[in-house]
Amino acid sequence: MKHLAPLLILSLLLVISSCSSTKSDNITSILPATLKVDTYAFEDQSGAFLLQTDRRYVKKNNEFVVKRKLYAVGDPSKKTLEKSISISNFGVYKGIKILRPYLSQYHIWFDGKKYSSELKINIKKKSLDIKLRSPEEKWNGNKTVPFPKGPGAFCFYSQLSECAKVTGFLEKAIDRKSGDFNFHIIWDGYPYIMDQYANIPPSVFAPARMSYGGMVKKTHYRFSLEVGGQVQFLIFNKKLELSKVLWVSQGISIIKQ
Repeated sequence: MKHLAPLLILSLLLVISSCSSTKSDNITSILPATLKVDTYAFEDQSGAFLLQTDRRYVKKNNEFVVKRKLYAVGDPSKKTLEKSISISNFGVYKGIKILRPYLSQYHIWFDGKKYSSELKINIKKKSLDIKLRSPEEKWNGNKTVPFPKGPGAFCFYSQLSECAKVTGFLEKAIDRKSGDFNFHIIWDGYPYIMDQYANIPPSVFAPARMSYGGMVKKTHYRFSLEVGGQVQFLIFNKKLELSKVLWVSQGISIIKQ
């Protein structure tokens, strides 16, 4: 990874025990308080699909919930090929708004067989409890993985855009026309995403950096995401909503419809 850009570096501390669940009157200006449903055209080397994402901040429970479903294009039955739910809590730490990952459940079907994983934060042990259920012995059972040591924010991959937006990074980087956000991704699809795509390090945690890359056609903003030795490009509109993801090394494009 390249040297850190000097103008803006947000290095956030991991908060899984000492930070209270803080509610904010203006959080609904950042996260949707009513159900927001978006559809994306999803393409990878195996074909074309439709990705539906449902997002909502539930103030009563102080939870930001993202649900995702993947369908094959042209399938009238809309048979689900992949689905997930991820839940994070909104909080504030040392004046910085954050999303703290709490729970993720992921299901995918290979050759008609269901493979599932559940990731849950263990606050007392400062670790991630993982449950795997599948037809294959290597992807069955429970294990606990400690969080990486040192400072850093943690974000579910499925909540990446909101995680960066909540901290204020997107807005500040656009205003300054420069900036990096250093954090750790938690792969919602672990360990099955490593089997689907090439050269992704086999860890549920991955150090990552998001960097501002300039404007696109004067209407959108481009950011790059470096993770696992690969680069993804994220395109946001003027409302800082995710419009497009390009993961060139994997042949993946995700474009909002």
